[in-house]
Amino acid sequence: MDNEIEGGPASSHMSAHTSGRMSTRIEVVAGRRRWTVEQKLAILRDAFGPEGSVGDARKRHAIDNGSIYTWRRQATSSKM
Repeated sequence: MDNEIEGGPASSHMSAHTSGRMSTRIEVVAGRRRWTVEQKLAILRDAFGPEGSVGDARKRHAIDNGSIYTWRRQATSSKM
């Protein structure tokens, strides 16, 4: 996984995240990453799709299980 930090305002910067399947830009605000709805849905497809694996997706995208299951719950209730 390649992580690249670019300078920005004191409380915000961007991080480049590259996985085997997709390359995205993730906003980091005050030490927390911010994912777009499209990024979350792509990760959910990676985790729960026909060839998906939550554990593999979690490692590939460097996120915790709680986020994946929260995003899935939000997606099924249309609250993303």
